[in-house]
Amino acid sequence: MRRWAQEKAFLAEHVASYSHRAQAVMAESLGDALFSRRAWRGRVTRSAIVLAPVACLLLVAGRGACPEPPAPLAVASPIHRSQFATETESWMARDPGPTTSMPDHAPAAPRMDEPPMIREMKAIFREEGLPEALVWIAEVESQFDPVARSRAGAVGLFQLMPQTARRFGLRTWPVDERRNPAASARAAARYLATLYERFSDWSLVVAAYNAGESRVSRTLKRHGAVSYAEIARHVPAQTRSYVPRVLNIMADREGLETAALPAPTPRAG
Repeated sequence: MRRWAQEKAFLAEHVASYSHRAQAVMAESLGDALFSRRAWRGRVTRSAIVLAPVACLLLVAGRGACPEPPAPLAVASPIHRSQFATETESWMARDPGPTTSMPDHAPAAPRMDEPPMIREMKAIFREEGLPEALVWIAEVESQFDPVARSRAGAVGLFQLMPQTARRFGLRTWPVDERRNPAASARAAARYLATLYERFSDWSLVVAAYNAGESRVSRTLKRHGAVSYAEIARHVPAQTRSYVPRVLNIMADREGLETAALPAPTPRAG
């Protein structure tokens, strides 16, 4: 309280010299800092708390007195992994799935012990005409965390970038639909189908999903290549590790090798 009183006395001497417009602008800026999206996500910093008395004095300057200092702000707990992610990891640890290839492109039999969300995503991929094994891209992308967010701005189970999400019908504001598992799965399925139309090879599709379709196209053209194996050493290091991870996980979970993945079919309905 003594520090609060000292700050109040010191600032009161200087606040009077500001014009009303300057007070409003500064107060608005401080308010934005205090109530930014970063603060609401629970990342309230000590600097924001220290600025609270300044904002208070600027807002009430010339009105008589400053109200009592607010109670300390509680720092919200970080977002925990979803129950879906936990259930999925538990299921995968208990039963990682078949490890042998499925002959003649035969679809895997439905596994009723799978978490409901995985079954729902597989149904969406089938509706979009894609091999349902591709839903396991979400394991590599987000570890099945629907609210996962990368430093680059990708969000959701399938880590869709904002422009990709909007391209396939998702809104990113005011509600970010990338956090909706079903909507994210459908947009990802349509994006994968679009990539297959362009590259006609699932390994290249997976590489383009990670590195970007334009970069993969330029790399193919630059090296006169037609397959991923020919450009593997020329793609970013992250993509070089990403592609085998995705393909290996699909093989582990579904028993499907890349060569066994059929081409997309026309969408249902």
